[in-house]
Amino acid sequence: MEIASEVKPKSVHSQALILIIGRIASFTLTFFIPIFLARGLDPAEYGTFKQIFLIFTTLYLILQGGMVQSLYYFIPHDPNRRTSWIFQAIFFVTAAGVLAGVGLLLGGEPLADWFSNPSLVPYLPKLALFLVLMLASCHLETMLVAQERIAAGSTVLFLSEMIRALFIILPLLIGRSLSAVIIGLLSFAALRLAMTAAYTVRILLRGKNRMSLIRTEGLKTQLAYALPFGAAVVVDVLQQNLHQYAVASLFDVATFAVYSVGIMQIPIIDFIYTPTTQVLMVRMSSLLKNGSNQERLALWHDVTARLALFFFPVGIFFVLIAPDMIALLFTDAYRESIPLFQISALGILPAVFLTDGMLRCYARIPFILLTTSAKIVLTLLLIIPLIHIAGLTGAVLTTVLVMYLGKGMMLWKIRRIMDTSWRKFLPWGKLAGTLFLAVSVFLPAVFLRQTLSIAPFTALIFDTLFYWTVYGVFLLWTPLLPLSVREQIFAAAGRLHQALRGTKNGVKREAW
Repeated sequence: MEIASEVKPKSVHSQALILIIGRIASFTLTFFIPIFLARGLDPAEYGTFKQIFLIFTTLYLILQGGMVQSLYYFIPHDPNRRTSWIFQAIFFVTAAGVLAGVGLLLGGEPLADWFSNPSLVPYLPKLALFLVLMLASCHLETMLVAQERIAAGSTVLFLSEMIRALFIILPLLIGRSLSAVIIGLLSFAALRLAMTAAYTVRILLRGKNRMSLIRTEGLKTQLAYALPFGAAVVVDVLQQNLHQYAVASLFDVATFAVYSVGIMQIPIIDFIYTPTTQVLMVRMSSLLKNGSNQERLALWHDVTARLALFFFPVGIFFVLIAPDMIALLFTDAYRESIPLFQISALGILPAVFLTDGMLRCYARIPFILLTTSAKIVLTLLLIIPLIHIAGLTGAVLTTVLVMYLGKGMMLWKIRRIMDTSWRKFLPWGKLAGTLFLAVSVFLPAVFLRQTLSIAPFTALIFDTLFYWTVYGVFLLWTPLLPLSVREQIFAAAGRLHQALRGTKNGVKREAW
């Protein structure tokens, strides 16, 4: 029995690792797409593309209504009705896409007026078509993973992103215009839908009771599960994108392009945050059943302190390299984005607190929804006044301030649930020490960069090597680094030293 209990978690973690690898590989392909577009299009065209992408992303996430995500629940729980679950999800999202497409066609001019961009109007019919095509095929990866075809789902995600990247970059290189890029995206969406339809039809034809693809009772059950989740997604998406809509309505399209570069997201943060949250939830859920409050608090302290060792220096590091990174990747045309990106990078620091995962462990989902709603209200109250005071800087400040306030609300709730004092709730000493170390390395790095007259590419290499080398060396000899991690590092260094000595001795014997 013990062997069986050990094998299952390993299987789960290995499957999760496959998905993580697929996401990282996809990111590697798509990270440079905005850079190619910003360098290949003038700021006005790039701003128009970002507005199109903003509208698409908002509608694409909202219109799924939780139906596609519900496949993760219904297919494993009732595989005999797999065809119904899949078809009902497809029917829902496709119908929603068609309705939204009609809305885009009818409301094109008011939408363009909101974005202060008349040149947006000719692209809205193509956006409507692209939205419908993408929604009709959005279930593919989810359907594969829900059937425990993890490797296939990860592979499809990677190939889809690779093809999408090619269908953006090649038309951009050939046509050098936004119209060419949009045509490329439509071609990609049509190809993806054709491949998705071919696989989906095979699945549907293999299922039992093929004539009853939509069942009234089953549809009601699926909607009852999906719509509350979809409502939470709506609130979350609106909260995350509200500041972009505000900037788009108050500034011209070229300025919006500058803002888009300034709020560029760093996906590596999510690569660490999401898997760590999942692991925390598994271990914390176990402690909620069998552990004491002291053990739960110890786990919370350990995870928080370890994440601080990564997120604190990463946030400070991006503040350091922002001038050279923006100039190198996006050219001097986007130098106004530098201070915006530096402020935005400070929003990485609160990622050390896995508040969402903790609240889910304690089944406080309504409080997550309440916090997200409060963040929308705070954004609405702050963004216009701060924009009037500080322009684009005010918009970024709003997002960062609201992020910190939202984290603060969740931490307050978690502390009350765990029934502990603020002094004992967080590893204050380790958090302060890690932040102090990150800033202490940052200050001499800034001074050296200002005294050296070097090109952005060389500066990036210098800053990266200096910052992480100095940070790593000092961290290695401080109590901030867990003893077990320090022992592993020294053991690995010892094995490497022995391997190098063995190689060297082997070369000497061979020479003799």
